Amino acid sequence: MEVVDNENQQWQLIGFSGEPNTSLRYKLWELMRKLVEDVELEDLGCMGLWYTWERGRDPNRIIRKRLDRALGNREWKYLFPRFSFTNNPIVVFEHNPILVDTEGCKLNRLKGRRRRRFYFESMWPKEEDCDDIISNSWNSGTRGCQHEKLAIVKQHLGTWNKAMFTTSTCKSRS
Repeated sequence: MEVVDNENQQWQLIGFSGEPNTSLRYKLWELMRKLVEDVELEDLGCMGLWYTWERGRDPNRIIRKRLDRALGNREWKYLFPRFSFTNNPIVVFEHNPILVDTEGCKLNRLKGRRRRRFYFESMWPKEEDCDDIISNSWNSGTRGCQHEKLAIVKQHLGTWNKAMFTTSTCKSRS
């Protein structure tokens, strides 16, 4: 698939799946290895889960492997210096979806920093303002990066929570 970004830069996104005929798989993987060498592709790493494939449901016998990878060459890394790839949790199939972010969301740049865990409080949806806070935060000015949108929602809910549910406020409400 040819991808064109906001600045008219073009690059290729290729999905590669194993050969269904097991006797031919080895040949196909050899061709893939040769392609990787010929165009000087390298593993670009990932964030999120360390594995991309999972088999089994018994916790004592589950198998997890990192089969799916994002590959790129020097030119690609030069075009997108703040790129990131995130292995997201498995939802339906055996393979994790990989999120390709060429713009480098602000949250991804905080990799090394320690962040406090966010908890969505079950009492929030009971308040009238909650839906508006979430929807306004989600739609406020970011260009589609889900990580940044979630960070804004988290920040606004936290500020709203402090204003609405401080100890003195809770006492005055009861």
